[in-house]
Amino acid sequence: MFLTCGCKMPNDRHKPGDIIWADIEPAAKNWDLSPKEALHNLDEAAKLVRK
Repeated sequence: MFLTCGCKMPNDRHKPGDIIWADIEPAAKNWDLSPKEALHNLDEAAKLVRK
């Protein structure tokens, strides 16, 4: 998926553990967020990990 491998195919899980678009939508819904908000939070968390 574009979130992990960079292929830009949002629903292709090439390997176990790849994050696909179908994973983002329910995760966002769990917290009453839009998918866009969830992706923003994911990006912010990744910035902390990269430090």
